[in-house]
Amino acid sequence: MSRRGWPIFTQGHSYLCRLCGAMIPPGDQILCLPCAPFPKWEPMANFEAMLCHPTCWESWGYRERFVDLFNRHAEDVVLHPDGSVDFLEPGGAVAEHQSRIHVVTPNVAKPLSLPAARANHEFGTGGRRMAEAVVLRHALADFLGAERFRKFVQQLRRAGRLRYWQEQEWGRFVAHRPEFAVSADELAVALRVCWLHGAELQPDTVEVIDGQVDYTDRYIRAKAAEFPDAASSPVWSQGHPFPTRTVGAWFCPMCRSAEAAWQQRHAAPDAATKATEKSARWEQMLAEIRAQRCPSCGSSTVSRFCYGLPELTDAMNAALDAKLIFLAGCTFFEDDPEWVCRNCAHTWGRVFPVVTQEAEPAVAPDPAV
Repeated sequence: MSRRGWPIFTQGHSYLCRLCGAMIPPGDQILCLPCAPFPKWEPMANFEAMLCHPTCWESWGYRERFVDLFNRHAEDVVLHPDGSVDFLEPGGAVAEHQSRIHVVTPNVAKPLSLPAARANHEFGTGGRRMAEAVVLRHALADFLGAERFRKFVQQLRRAGRLRYWQEQEWGRFVAHRPEFAVSADELAVALRVCWLHGAELQPDTVEVIDGQVDYTDRYIRAKAAEFPDAASSPVWSQGHPFPTRTVGAWFCPMCRSAEAAWQQRHAAPDAATKATEKSARWEQMLAEIRAQRCPSCGSSTVSRFCYGLPELTDAMNAALDAKLIFLAGCTFFEDDPEWVCRNCAHTWGRVFPVVTQEAEPAVAPDPAV
């Protein structure tokens, strides 16, 4: 598909500037950059196909680097420093020049269709108005079926492009419903919905951090299954420079509600709860020590060896003074004892349980030998 198409602007809605994070209200100018096949590891890939203020683009400190990388990776389009582009023919000749600056359209009767200027050849090529994105989504869902449509949206959102099987399905759909033949950019925006809940994604900003957040496996599994488009996590800079400390993101309101509910169900205990649980475990261990009897002399003056680097709290110091526990150092082996009798010095127990192996059955001699 060609990259010459324009996004489907929701009339009467504001859009997020990817560079400054401010909203671009209806009536203001907006710069729409086309897609480019940046490598996934390239930080500038976060800014391809972005929407921004033309003034932010002009003052962006990484504009020259972005333009240079864009033109290295894009074979059929040339990006100029002013944001305009030249689309090239296979031989290298300029087929079309676009300024890529648009005016966010005020609200009209149709809530999700391209502006009427598209029909008057102001943008792109062709004089056909595109059908409403909502109608397109419903028609594509009816054509593919509910499950395959969800997979179509999910993989498009994840990869940022159509895979081979999606291109084949889209070609079949367009042949069946030619009135919905739109560009790749228009299709991506029309299908900017949550594949799980079907809700339209809303613009937002997320924090950029210089580091990495390690999430638990339980959270990662829950995010994939219950709130895939929550888009609440910070973006990792991975050591690369970012012009701002926030970047634009698209989120599903239902996913964020599901994430908040999940976090509430799996919230970590507060400091007071942790202290109470720790105290209860400590008292349980002391009760176990006091209940021990020496298997040799039957005395109740039993102590427990504590290995490792313990936290010397007031409770532990009191247990040390009462000789209920002895600190046995950081290095220990499988045959080191766990208990000691202060009356007869007998030791027993093991730090690690002894694993006994069953004896292998005897092999009867071969009578032929």
